Amino acid sequence: MAYDIFISYRRAGGYETAKHLYDLLVHDGFTVSFDIDTLRNGLWTQELENRIAECKDFVIVLNRGAFNRTVDGSTPLEKDWLRRELAKAIELKKNIVPVLLDGFEFPDNLPDDIRLVAEMSGPKYNSYYFDAFYDKLKSGFLTAKPQHASPTGAVLKLSADMPCSVYIDGEKKCDIQPGNIVKLPMNPGQYSLRCVSLLNPAMFIFIYVELVPGHEKLQFINLAPQQKPYNQPRPQQQAPRQGSYRPTPQPRKKKKDRTALIVIGCVVGFLLLCFIVGFIIGALEDSSSSYDYNYEETDSVAVDTDTDTYSPRLYPYYDSESGLYGYKNSDGEVMYIPQFEEASTFDNDTVTIVKKDGVYLYFTVSGYLYEIADSIAY
Repeated sequence: MAYDIFISYRRAGGYETAKHLYDLLVHDGFTVSFDIDTLRNGLWTQELENRIAECKDFVIVLNRGAFNRTVDGSTPLEKDWLRRELAKAIELKKNIVPVLLDGFEFPDNLPDDIRLVAEMSGPKYNSYYFDAFYDKLKSGFLTAKPQHASPTGAVLKLSADMPCSVYIDGEKKCDIQPGNIVKLPMNPGQYSLRCVSLLNPAMFIFIYVELVPGHEKLQFINLAPQQKPYNQPRPQQQAPRQGSYRPTPQPRKKKKDRTALIVIGCVVGFLLLCFIVGFIIGALEDSSSSYDYNYEETDSVAVDTDTDTYSPRLYPYYDSESGLYGYKNSDGEVMYIPQFEEASTFDNDTVTIVKKDGVYLYFTVSGYLYEIADSIAY
């Protein structure tokens, strides 16, 4: 089988991205050589060399420190597979596309047989904008064309709320960073996904998905709520050490205590309202029973000096000898000697009207006379 694209990578640090690219390219109809680990059996094989020779595009995934073992001399040339594959591709003048992962930089002392790779360009890799990177890789850097379409395939798009690794049927497929969407070309069917946190490997969840032919399925992986490791027992609450101070919790107030306070407040408010209303009514009654007389004080009338007490119930009587009126109390005692030409009863009042010397005056039970400002017509 002829392969149009050859992917070279370091297993430590580059495998996940290389496998992801392989899955996408195969899904899009390219023929890709990726399973080169089966060919790296310790000897440089003719099959490995043939695949490099027949490919149109040589894609090399370079992670941080990918060339460390190459420049420091710690790895013999015959065991440095990445260097040998790259050197062969440069020798055969293949279309070399470097994919530079985050943190990678070309060292200054690259060997002569691979130094040319530092001058070659490739699409800018960004895990947060992987779709844009992949589209640019296919349209701007690869010379190979898809050999066939895959309309019956399916794509699983994964996103997560924290860094995690995804295993499908026991095989690790990819790593996911928050905010990044990873596309996995898959065959239609049902799959079990085991998602393991990269921050805490003891934290993981299982997700079951079903893929439909010709469709993409977006699956969000939510690991954040499970803050404690899987199946970890709940920590026991430690008893306070001897001599340590622990404040006594205050008892919560019962609802019925609060209800009692409300009832007492209502009763007090009602009583206060009744007091205010009664006070206002009494004030109104007092004001209605008083008279606003417009008079001026005059001389007092003559009083019977034999009595020093006055009864509020005075009655006029007529003295036939003088032809004048005076006032007696209810016991018949003379309180005011005859001196008025006309006299009226007090009834329940303390003021009445009398006529003296041809003038109508106000007369009180105390014996005082007051002029009436306005004339009175009878």
